[in-house]
Amino acid sequence: MTHRKKNNAYSPPSQIDKEALQTEALHLCALKTDSEENLLKSSEEFCYLVSDKWWESYETYLGYNEIIEDKPLKRSFGQHFPGPINEDIVANQDNLYKIPIILEQFQYLSTFLRPKALENESYILVDEKLWQHLYNLYGGKSIKRPLKHDYRYAVCDDLQKSHILIVTHQTIKDLAQDEAKRKIKLSNVLGRFKNIQFHETWKIKDLLAFLNTLLEAENGQSDWNLKIWRINNYLELDDFWKAFEDFIVQFNEVQSFLIEAKELTQPRFEDITLGDLLKDAYYLVVEAKNIDDESSYFEEYHLTSQKIKDLQGFCEFCSEKELPLQWKCLCHEVFYCSEKCKYRDQHFHNHVCDIAFDSDSDNEEEGMIAENFHYDRGLKNLGNTCYMNSVLQAVKRTKIPEDLYYNNGYVKAIKGKKLEDNNKFLLSKKFSKLMKRMSLNEKEPVAPWSLKQTFSYYFSNVKL
Repeated sequence: MTHRKKNNAYSPPSQIDKEALQTEALHLCALKTDSEENLLKSSEEFCYLVSDKWWESYETYLGYNEIIEDKPLKRSFGQHFPGPINEDIVANQDNLYKIPIILEQFQYLSTFLRPKALENESYILVDEKLWQHLYNLYGGKSIKRPLKHDYRYAVCDDLQKSHILIVTHQTIKDLAQDEAKRKIKLSNVLGRFKNIQFHETWKIKDLLAFLNTLLEAENGQSDWNLKIWRINNYLELDDFWKAFEDFIVQFNEVQSFLIEAKELTQPRFEDITLGDLLKDAYYLVVEAKNIDDESSYFEEYHLTSQKIKDLQGFCEFCSEKELPLQWKCLCHEVFYCSEKCKYRDQHFHNHVCDIAFDSDSDNEEEGMIAENFHYDRGLKNLGNTCYMNSVLQAVKRTKIPEDLYYNNGYVKAIKGKKLEDNNKFLLSKKFSKLMKRMSLNEKEPVAPWSLKQTFSYYFSNVKL
């Protein structure tokens, strides 16, 4: 006797419009193919983000994979309407700098992603045609982003987040003359720092052009003369506001605000991209004045040696408050809560500082005599440096350190040779310093941050 095999194929309930969803799935397949091709075209400047979680629920709702691959439908087909798009990856929109509606070309800068939203994990990229199709069906929050082409791939160009306060000279004059307003908390009068985003690939001139466009839309006046000040990261905002309020009260007597900040509109920063110049934690003050006004109400405050020694505030790298900040770069412009934070920030700080990879002890150890270097010290593991540490310990046991580094013989060995930007000399200097530190009579193991960071900077293709 033969038994008839049961047919377990799922049949959707009558209230589900099977034909409509199948048609939509087939249309989506064509749009996806076109979108992938369009994003690879160099003429495409922007893309749209779609939540990966939403996309997965959308495909499940359509039975997309089953329809495209001509497989039996699952019970999830047509069951759970995916709802509005991108609700799960858009950050809280409070305290944003509101870009005027007439600046439609910059509206995408007003949409912030949640901090841990990652491409290919939290969202996918689609072209404008596919986005409009999805938005017309399901609604949601539009997330437009600049597109860059990396070899055969199209990737989303990240935006640089920051906090901004724009202050015009006229506003300062008005506040100085209005005693009633001076009695109100200044941050309530001017408005607190607002969250804002820029292109990472912009340079200062691009940022100035954008801010000019912004101010023209807000005030009806074009051609502003702008200065951008980046508040020093160690400073607490309450201290900034207090100093600013004191300046307003004494405006007629002093007419200059000593601001603990760095002016970013000076020539040495003009060729650096904003991604290399700014961090999410930075606060920017924009001093805005008429185009023919050459005066400046802000003046950079330079720390005294005593203030540097006793400095308290927030770490440049981790932004944790530490009392005091005992580690600093030799430029005396950035300060850290630990040696680890200092070395981890060197790659970023090197964009604006020529001596970021140097340290206080580099020159001191050059003068130390060889007789001191006959001890053995261990090396700290910096997370993934056990192989590097083993090689360094092995090299230390050879005659190389004694012949070339304990007596600074490497200086003579490479003197006069043509070196690209002295890269090899700096690396040899760091290696010499480490060999000496590993041979001193001290119990604490050595943390080879300086050599690791310098090597990684000049040989970025090698992972340490």
